[in-house]
Amino acid sequence: MSKIFARGYNIERILAFTLAEVLITLGIIGVVASLTMPTLIQNYQEKATVVKLKKIYSMLSQAYQAASMENGDPTNWGLKDTPDTTSEGSRNLYNILIQPYFNVIKYCDVQPGCFYSQYSKTLQGDEFKENFDTNRRIKFVLNDGIIMMVSSYSSKCSYDDGYHVLDPFCGNVMLDINGKKSPNTFGIDIFQFLITKDSLLPDGINKTMSNVPTTNGRFVSGWTTGWVIQNENLDYLHCSGLDWSTKTKCK
Repeated sequence: MSKIFARGYNIERILAFTLAEVLITLGIIGVVASLTMPTLIQNYQEKATVVKLKKIYSMLSQAYQAASMENGDPTNWGLKDTPDTTSEGSRNLYNILIQPYFNVIKYCDVQPGCFYSQYSKTLQGDEFKENFDTNRRIKFVLNDGIIMMVSSYSSKCSYDDGYHVLDPFCGNVMLDINGKKSPNTFGIDIFQFLITKDSLLPDGINKTMSNVPTTNGRFVSGWTTGWVIQNENLDYLHCSGLDWSTKTKCK
């Protein structure tokens, strides 16, 4: 120490220089963190979405199997053809597929209160054509915060909206995995399952969708559900040109 002082140094200068270095280092760390943290958070959220969606898929599949064993296939569930203005078929669907097997903490029937009052969004940011809170679907909230609604489309399980020729369906289940929290967007927190005569399918995983190009614009109707279940990612949010067989992730 005496040698340091002898050379004209003093402890204040040494500490000042050291403090400056520390501050510079902390500044660099802060910049790096500000650049990387959003990506890390996004990756974590997307992985959590995959896990949660696969869990609810498992639960719905088990409920479908149990309901089929108890009541026969969905053609015996009292479903109605669309438009079901009384919502009787959708109510029957809820009573057979959901009510016995899920912990429902809030039941809205066709009344508002379970979903958000604003319109949901497509992946492109456009306003979806249907207000979920005021429609005629049967709406409810599960104990884990997931909000769901069920709809009856065909008493004979033969409904085709132009995209499901090979897999006509009886009804569907639509859900928002994080409740009323934003972004309320298809493919991010809104997903859809189809109820067919033989199984419950994540929309997009069925035979028809395997032949449809999976550019972002083709995912608007909830086809992302099948993609997330099968490929375990939400990479359609980050790149285009994805394909079911040749390119299932960005990198």
